[in-house]
Amino acid sequence: MFESKERVALISCFQEIFCIIINDIYLDGFQIEVYDINNNLVGNVNIWQTCDKVFYLCDIFVEEKVRKNNIGTYLIELIDYLIKGYDCKIIYGSFEPFENNKKQYDKVNLERIVKSFYEKNHFSLMNFSDYYNNRDKYLFINETYFEDDRILIYRDYIPGNYSFIQISNFLVHENLINRLDEVDRFVKKKSMKLDLKGQ
Repeated sequence: MFESKERVALISCFQEIFCIIINDIYLDGFQIEVYDINNNLVGNVNIWQTCDKVFYLCDIFVEEKVRKNNIGTYLIELIDYLIKGYDCKIIYGSFEPFENNKKQYDKVNLERIVKSFYEKNHFSLMNFSDYYNNRDKYLFINETYFEDDRILIYRDYIPGNYSFIQISNFLVHENLINRLDEVDRFVKKKSMKLDLKGQ
């Protein structure tokens, strides 16, 4: 069975259910990992509080084989749910759009795709040169996390519009609410097979 210190969220992509394991890290932070039905790790993100009411979002990564199915967006929606009790005001981070890619993508096209993803999820984007010229406007940013070739992202926290619902010991995305029988079967199967202590 799942350990109480670990929380589990469930999402649906192309009719498959994916299991998200949430671990508390640091003093106020979360390590979030996405597993497919065969227990393969297909996505992850970390987020932690850097100072009062400010959270740092470490790179969101989703395996290429399951991209374009909103998993990254579901992770951001889950983050919004998890930090709702922290009186968060700002979420910020950075990304380098060419890392963690096995294929040699067209860099211009890949950067456009990554930027579009963050903009779709209400983030503003900023190059480091713009930041350095306007530091007084961004006092919430801790420069020790960044390198100059990365692109800064930030947005105000958007409270209240949560896509996850607590059902029993699980967080279930709203796209599964009409499939609770299937969710129940999935949970029973995973609780027998998935050893979280070994993850």
